[in-house]
Amino acid sequence: MINKKLEIKRIILFVAFAYLIAWIPEIILNLIHGDYISWAGSTKFGFVSILLMFSPAIANILTRIITKEGWKDSYLHLYLQGNFKYYIFSELFTVFCGMIAGIIMTYVFDNGFSLKNILESNSLVSILGTTGIMLAIAPALSFYTFGEEFGWRAYLYPKLEKLTGTTGAVIIGGIIWGIWHAPLTIGGHNFGTDYWGYPWLGIFMMCIYCIAIGCALLWITKKTKSIYPAAIAHSVNNNFAGSMAVIFCPKLLELQESEKLNQMHYMLLFMIPFVILGMIILVIMLKEQKKA
Repeated sequence: MINKKLEIKRIILFVAFAYLIAWIPEIILNLIHGDYISWAGSTKFGFVSILLMFSPAIANILTRIITKEGWKDSYLHLYLQGNFKYYIFSELFTVFCGMIAGIIMTYVFDNGFSLKNILESNSLVSILGTTGIMLAIAPALSFYTFGEEFGWRAYLYPKLEKLTGTTGAVIIGGIIWGIWHAPLTIGGHNFGTDYWGYPWLGIFMMCIYCIAIGCALLWITKKTKSIYPAAIAHSVNNNFAGSMAVIFCPKLLELQESEKLNQMHYMLLFMIPFVILGMIILVIMLKEQKKA
């Protein structure tokens, strides 16, 4: 029997910690340096950046301690046996979405998709080599994304799912996750600042993106009972999905460098395959739930 009041209290406490730990330094740094771009890439703030990404994990730990919840269902086991296919999926699905996004962009910006154009700009050996290196180092880089996943998928989403169902968890969790990025979005992260509706449209689009990719991350977490596949997938998405879009749309860098394409236009196209995949996986989760 679920104690709904207690679970809601834990969710509110968790969200408050996750937001405050990240937002306070982000807002201060934005005010001092003008925007996200000015400070986020600086080695001077490397430790701060790690702390920000770990704010959901810290919120998970603090909430469990304060509410005396314990560590049941912490999702910290690897559970590799029987789940290898989900680990492979975690490495590949954001790369695949990045490729599809690049193909979409070639139709929009470069008069249609042409394998010949891609091979002229990037040799097949280069494409395969780059992809192989990216996938090989993604698990190591997942150290940085573990901080988010140990909060969102290992704590918030399971609680929301118990209270609101799978669809509710994906939507409400995605909105909470998207708004968590708000100070960064206001500072120009992902969408820039030169678009109509700034910054509210960017915050809204970030929520949509988090809802979409959150479907896949929740699914592989539910399947494996482990947080590590989601952390790997999140790592691949953050570090390499955009590179695949550039490989499959060679004109993209030229457009971005000439400032003929702003970040919002780029992200609108980039998000299309993620939204479609998210809808498909949500349907799969609901069907699996119905069968169970």
